[in-house]
Amino acid sequence: MELPAWLRLRLKTFWIDYTFDANETSAIISLACSPTVSVGVWEIGEKHVFARRSKFPFLAFLRKRRLRELSITIKRKSELRPEIIEKLNLSESKIGKLWFEPPKKRDKSGPGCPASLRAVVWVNDELHQSLRALIQAVERPTWLRLTLEVEAGGALHYGWEPDGSRMVWKIENENEPSCLDVSSIDVSFYRSGPLRSRLLALGD
Repeated sequence: MELPAWLRLRLKTFWIDYTFDANETSAIISLACSPTVSVGVWEIGEKHVFARRSKFPFLAFLRKRRLRELSITIKRKSELRPEIIEKLNLSESKIGKLWFEPPKKRDKSGPGCPASLRAVVWVNDELHQSLRALIQAVERPTWLRLTLEVEAGGALHYGWEPDGSRMVWKIENENEPSCLDVSSIDVSFYRSGPLRSRLLALGD
């Protein structure tokens, strides 16, 4: 088995969806992310890539690919029924999935949409609350970095580069959704002024 792969991300925007019932308030955190400079290159199938646009002038093979950004949805694991946890096969080493969704053409059922890259993870209540409080704070971080850890091997493997800067996600059928297991997510918050940061390991 290869070493895990990491997607290092910068937060572009976020939103929180609330639902209410008689007993509790539920919150789902959604983050829209772009790559950091250190992310390297993730090739996705034959047509897509997750990388900084600044890399394109230096890497000719990227010019035929379309850039994709990543959305991350963070939910509370405690809200799942035991049978759903079992169905999703969640554990200490698997907290969610990273999905590649192919583009959808406009039809009678609805409008079309471009291909997308998204992750859904379930974390414990304490970490979910900490993350929600931090991104809602008055002194919001000037930027936020997320590190998404995905198990490499099989469909996902490293390129030939000795520094591990390129990952290749082999997708057999780019007209169908594909997914990888997510084993952890770390969140680093950086604020302006004297450097202050806080690291959260979002998992069990």
